[in-house]
Amino acid sequence: YTRARAMSCPACGSEVPGAARFCPSCGSVMDIGATLTREPDASPRMPASPAASPRKWSSPPGDRISSSAGYEASYVPGTTLAQRYRIVSPLGKGGMGEVYRAEDLKLGQTVALKFLPRSLAQTEHALERFTREVRLARQVSHPNVCRVFDIGEISDVGDGGKRIEHTFLTMEFVDGEDLASLMRRIGRLPPEKALEIARQMCAGLAAAHEHGIIHRDLKPANIMLDGRGRVRITDFGIAGLAAEMEGDDARAGTPAYMSPEQFAGREVSLKSDLYSLGLVLYELFTGKRPFDAPSTEEMVRLRDKSAPTAPSRYVKGLDPLIERVILRCLEKDAVKRPASALQVAGALPGGDPLAAALAAGETPSPDTVAAAGESVSMSIGVSLALLAAVLLGIATSALLARYANVLGAIQGGKSPEVLAERAREMIARIGYNENAADSAWWFEANREDLPSIRRGSPDGMHFIYRQSPQPMIPQNTFTLIDRNDPAAKLPGMITVVLDARGRLREFSAVPVPVEKHDRPPPDWSVLLSEAGVGTAQLAAQDAKVLPPTAFDVRQDWQGSDSAQTTTITAAAYNGKPVYFRVAPLAIKLAQTTEPTRTFSGVMFVVAVLVCGVGGCFLARRNMRHGRGDRQGAFRVAVFVFTAEFLGWALAAHFVRNPAEEYGAFIGGCGEALYVAGFMWVLYLAVEPYVRRRWPEMLISWTRVLSANLYDSRVGRDIMMGALGGAAMGIIQNGLNALPAWFPVTHVLPIAPSPLTLGGPASMLASLGVQSSQAVQWALATVSFLLVARVIMRRDWLAVMVSAVSLGMVVLAADNLVLAVTAALLCSVVVFGLLFRFGLLSVAVTLFFYFVLRRWPLTLDFSQWFVWRSVFSMCLLFAIAIYAFLAINVGRSFFVESETD
Repeated sequence: YTRARAMSCPACGSEVPGAARFCPSCGSVMDIGATLTREPDASPRMPASPAASPRKWSSPPGDRISSSAGYEASYVPGTTLAQRYRIVSPLGKGGMGEVYRAEDLKLGQTVALKFLPRSLAQTEHALERFTREVRLARQVSHPNVCRVFDIGEISDVGDGGKRIEHTFLTMEFVDGEDLASLMRRIGRLPPEKALEIARQMCAGLAAAHEHGIIHRDLKPANIMLDGRGRVRITDFGIAGLAAEMEGDDARAGTPAYMSPEQFAGREVSLKSDLYSLGLVLYELFTGKRPFDAPSTEEMVRLRDKSAPTAPSRYVKGLDPLIERVILRCLEKDAVKRPASALQVAGALPGGDPLAAALAAGETPSPDTVAAAGESVSMSIGVSLALLAAVLLGIATSALLARYANVLGAIQGGKSPEVLAERAREMIARIGYNENAADSAWWFEANREDLPSIRRGSPDGMHFIYRQSPQPMIPQNTFTLIDRNDPAAKLPGMITVVLDARGRLREFSAVPVPVEKHDRPPPDWSVLLSEAGVGTAQLAAQDAKVLPPTAFDVRQDWQGSDSAQTTTITAAAYNGKPVYFRVAPLAIKLAQTTEPTRTFSGVMFVVAVLVCGVGGCFLARRNMRHGRGDRQGAFRVAVFVFTAEFLGWALAAHFVRNPAEEYGAFIGGCGEALYVAGFMWVLYLAVEPYVRRRWPEMLISWTRVLSANLYDSRVGRDIMMGALGGAAMGIIQNGLNALPAWFPVTHVLPIAPSPLTLGGPASMLASLGVQSSQAVQWALATVSFLLVARVIMRRDWLAVMVSAVSLGMVVLAADNLVLAVTAALLCSVVVFGLLFRFGLLSVAVTLFFYFVLRRWPLTLDFSQWFVWRSVFSMCLLFAIAIYAFLAINVGRSFFVESETD
């Protein structure tokens, strides 16, 4: 209220204009009312926490004054509350109480006091809600949110001498005008100013949502514009945590700005505020309400039966982006509304949700990151050129694999089906005719003897066949049979090792205990013949190798041909061969591989410790502070678990024994759960920091996690990842192929994964394991980067340190100089893609790299494994073609496209 005439200041005698509330000379308040007095209290203890235990004061009854706003104010200007706050003037009255401007006499600042209405002050529910307002609102500190400071209580003596308690709230005083009053005065705002206000509203609302707080009463009257034109969202008096919003409590709010779910009393979410935001934006840009009705019932009917009129009907030339985001906010189905307030800000013209969040000092939510970034605009010509480059890179890797891969360099190798049949025939020829109850076969590289074997020799890759008179039950986690699992203890167990062309390299049998009989000496000619060794080439020598099984007769030879010198050991029991082995003469070159392998193994252990131990600590911290992307971590863990479990299920060796199979299932499931849990922890530990510091890395990644697969940005990043994987395949395959053309030492050919050489189920198992490992190593790469960033304090130094560290983990050759060079080149590819195209491109790069390195690639259709090579390359081709289609989504290929 204001005075109609001038008067003299009672303190200093100066003349004060009628419209002034304070004396211009001494600052005294011109409207003097009754002052409060402290009520005697039998228990005068002060509360430890103002927000938890309100202060209590009393005042004489009957202090009332009519304000210019048209309501009876409870306290007159000049009234002092709590011996600290002096009322200056009433500011307004709403559904959740009266608001006054006051002076904080202790701190010398202007504050706003908000009182709960007397009709509600006596209810425990209202007091709990009011106390909760302070507890929640104090968590939000943002330039576009009105700050809340403290809470207290006073007592009045009402009619009949009944004592009435009043709860009040101290909050930041915003010297300005609310949006409702402004629009009543001037109508709709100019588009530029309305856009500025809209962005600030989104930023303030996002700050509250970041703490899980729902406003539930967002309307123009609760949006203030201060003296500088800055938006300040006020009145979180009926806000609450998302988990608490249900039932009758969900109906709290102003009907004209309620969401459909609030009207229906259903569970309220953060998207309910976005509906209210859409109503405010509609009114802000058009000056009209989308649903204007004389009663609440009519408004509900309008919302149910009709859609809001397009804002462009009222405002000609309104930016379509503005209209689109408003109508999306006003979707009846909450699922169809934007994911967050920052996403709304990013969808507005010129909006950048990531920049808005980072500028506000906030960590953008995963949904905001997924919505950020403009769609990729790439011409069909450029995308075709990238596709061609990927296909050329894959073909080049396949050509290099002819010289880099152990199996690819072997000419005349036989298929596993032929080798398995040959092994069974050998067993019968040697004299073991017992029927086998179980058998298994696999390939493995001859790493032990490889340094002393010439490149391209069939001894570079061995075929192992095992059979047993009883089912073989391996005890390892992966339920895979190898040479030592299950242990060769059962009489009649036989292991046959053949080279790639089918020559016998090793034979081992567990003898059947029998009584000793005089039998003729064993005939070694069958074994020597199967090994392709003539007796004329042999010379007897002293024992060099101790057979691993029981024997009573043994013989050792040394053989030589134009290619190499070999040692041969044979043993028999009771006249029957039980052991035979042909191996190259050991040379010192084999010992030169150990230092590199040891160093790489140590670095791998360090990597696991850094990611595991550090990840547990950071994941716990992020979860406690509500920063972790639990949904994203869960989806990553589900993907890893599915890939690992299917890999085990398709490759495991099963037997017809329910009890044993159950144990195998527990082992395979447990291993998959362990890896998935490790990735869940690592993702919770790493992702929030990446999202805050380098959110662009996660844009396409979060879109894929949200199942937004057919997106131009996702397509581009997958295409670049495919190109990077092809480049890494060329680098590493080229390194291992060098000895085929140059006199390079200590560079051994690589061996394909045994799973890729099995049947269709085994190949699918390999793809599952490799896709899981691609995700694991992608997250490990980011983990190393973050650790290095914390230590180095500079991005470029962090990249160098993490690149060197990861390069040492994956050394791919025994020539240290060449291995380090290739590893650093691959690190440049990985980190270049990470910073330019994000985490998704790195995961795709690693998957392509694993396939190009671990599968038997060849373009020679005379090789038995060519169909496996064709399958793997077609898979990579399909991924690249999918990326090409995603880049050009919605574009016709039969018309001339626009260039970038």
